[in-house]
Amino acid sequence: KRWKKAARRRSPLEVQHFDWQRGQKHLGDGTFGRVLACKDTTSKENVAIKVVKGVKRYCRHAQAEAEILREVSHCDPGRQSRCVLLLDTFLHPQFHFCMVFEHLDLSIRDFLKDNTDQGLLIADVRSIAEQ
Repeated sequence: KRWKKAARRRSPLEVQHFDWQRGQKHLGDGTFGRVLACKDTTSKENVAIKVVKGVKRYCRHAQAEAEILREVSHCDPGRQSRCVLLLDTFLHPQFHFCMVFEHLDLSIRDFLKDNTDQGLLIADVRSIAEQ
């Protein structure tokens, strides 16, 4: 397989490793990729898609992550571990490994950032712990 190198980023909103499609909402960025909110065209369910940059090493690590999540799901069918649910994986035509997850709420990091890093109230801690 051929692996393409990412193009230079021209603006902060431009995705260097994935073309924007209608219906996708940017949820966040990480070192290895980006997360988009999308709608599954088959089930009409809202999902989060983690798009890993088209770098061979990153894709191998993402495939290992997906395998671990599948194993956790297999060993915990009642979801008592509360581990995120991996719904599917696929390889984007530009060699970006994509993982489809259930759509969840804000991360703790984003929650704190939106709260101007003022910490958590005990009610917030309880809410997060219940999730």
